[in-house]
Amino acid sequence: SQHDELEAKFFEERAALEAKYQKLYEPLYAK
Repeated sequence: SQHDELEAKFFEERAALEAKYQKLYEPLYAK
């Protein structure tokens, strides 16, 4: 269904965003 498709896309993009921001925040927490 379209809902499942949207949900899959959402989780995919959320995972990509989390990875992106994790890279940005790593230097801040490394101190």
